[in-house]
Amino acid sequence: MSLERIAENKDYSVGVDAERKIVYLAVKGFWSEEETARDYVATLRAAVKKVSSPFAVVADLTEMVTPSPVIGKYHEQIQQELVADGLCHTAEIWPTGAVLKMALQRYAKMSGNPVSGFSAEEAGKEAAIAQAKQWLAEQGYE
Repeated sequence: MSLERIAENKDYSVGVDAERKIVYLAVKGFWSEEETARDYVATLRAAVKKVSSPFAVVADLTEMVTPSPVIGKYHEQIQQELVADGLCHTAEIWPTGAVLKMALQRYAKMSGNPVSGFSAEEAGKEAAIAQAKQWLAEQGYE
């Protein structure tokens, strides 16, 4: 795997494996500022330009805190854009909180994002990430 790091900060990280056509992201903590969400959206837009369509996303959401409705709109917006740009498979590593899981599922449904979730609560974070990567390999992203 040849991962190009696009962004790494206290709020999120984004990387791209252009050869495998996979965008990797992790969302961290609670975002109280819209500027953080706008920067995240811009970063993902830049990342997607580095992969060809169709592509996949691996999203580590284990450190994410349920966002406010204002910030949630940005998550939904970028998912809609990614789907329009050729996103075909999303492997989300889900945290332990039921409220956040419901919000994540709502964003996916509203955006048309094809998500498969892997529970860090049940398997542990590293095992869930391994399951997600295995599932993507089965979908042709090897």
